Amino acid sequence: MRKFWFSLALILTLLALGLTYSGCEQLVPGPGEDSIDAGWVAIYDGQIADDDGGQALAVDEEGNLYVTGYSWGDGTSSDYLTMKYSATGKELWVARYDGTANSEDWALDMARGSSGNVYVTGWSNGDGTKSDYATLKYDAAGKELWVARYDGLANGYDLAYGIALDYLENIYVTGWSQGQGAEVDYATVKYDSDGNQLWVTYYNGLSDGEDKGCAIAVGGWGNVYVTGWSQGSGIYSDYATIKYDSAGNQLWVARYDGPIGGEDEAQAVAVDTWGNVYITGWSQGNGTGEDYATVKYDTNGNQLWVARYDGPASGNDRALAMVLDDSANVYVTGWSQGNGTGEDYATVKYDTNGKRLWVARYDGPVHDEDIARDIDIDMWGNAYVTGWSRGNRVRYDYATVKYDVNGNHLWASRYDGPARGHDKAYAITVDARENIYVTGRGSGEETYYDYTTIKYVQ
Repeated sequence: MRKFWFSLALILTLLALGLTYSGCEQLVPGPGEDSIDAGWVAIYDGQIADDDGGQALAVDEEGNLYVTGYSWGDGTSSDYLTMKYSATGKELWVARYDGTANSEDWALDMARGSSGNVYVTGWSNGDGTKSDYATLKYDAAGKELWVARYDGLANGYDLAYGIALDYLENIYVTGWSQGQGAEVDYATVKYDSDGNQLWVTYYNGLSDGEDKGCAIAVGGWGNVYVTGWSQGSGIYSDYATIKYDSAGNQLWVARYDGPIGGEDEAQAVAVDTWGNVYITGWSQGNGTGEDYATVKYDTNGNQLWVARYDGPASGNDRALAMVLDDSANVYVTGWSQGNGTGEDYATVKYDTNGKRLWVARYDGPVHDEDIARDIDIDMWGNAYVTGWSRGNRVRYDYATVKYDVNGNHLWASRYDGPARGHDKAYAITVDARENIYVTGRGSGEETYYDYTTIKYVQ
């Protein structure tokens, strides 16, 4: 492994300028781990020394990287902050969005369209409207093309969490929105490529209680799939997955209530080439705490199978992210309580029929809290997982792990920021050249928390 050592003065100078530095001196493997070189590490500190964190990313065919999240502004509280880097880590542009209330604005998800266009969504405090969905489109040069805000029926709290595009580059956003009563409902909005709102549709569950959409996918013919959690006939929530056609008509609703009728919360959705739908999240088990629960539905909403994973401690296990390969094998990751190891990364692969093929666990160097947050795969079926892991200084580090197609651990790379503080990765993507990109919030020496984005080159 190549290592490049930088003086502290040089690193601080680069951080102060918001520049990229390339090197591996912060990329520390745990005991018995093989690591990997970083092509570059890019650190961005916002207008003031406060909390800045990447939440989502996307890469284009040329290897340009787009990152979005939140950044504290000078007198504007938190703003959307969207950036573009070149393949070599050069900062190409930065775009901020401060909403109508000049208050808190948090970007949470993004999608990349054609011609370098990028779409960002999240929530933004409005002028007299509490929080609204706020969805933005930027062109390849970072010019803001439009902003579309959605204020729900109650003029209350509306929070967007997921975004997806169809083949015509229509935009679909989901989350939850305060209804006329006290509780919130799923609210899914469709915009055309010019930002015109085409429709909005709501889902109010069985008991007129709390219903929170959190993830969205678009399949063939512009069909839209939304999942989250919805209060059932009792006091606990169920998975609730909805299919809409391209005009916003509800085609079906499928609910999943776990084995004891307890709390069940879906976190991710994916759709395969045949229109089958896959959901993952966590579900209370019978004496097993919370378990991973992954569900497959056919194109008509019929449940085909449920696969549950209870970790070795029979404690709490929460799936947070999922990806499919071209054969509709399912890769799920999150965190799982181990025997004497605290929480560990736990990554599970299922075949398309729900048969568990392997489980791979990652326990960091101090056998404490390790939380996987995102997953992606390459064209060969190798899996890449990122999140945060307790390090030797009782702080968190980025920890990115690669497994081969059979679940064998190939390498793990850790990143401990300049301040040796809490460093948390939230998103990962892999490009066609098998380069890996990770973003999140890293600890700065005098800058509090910064966008910290890493490119790994294999």
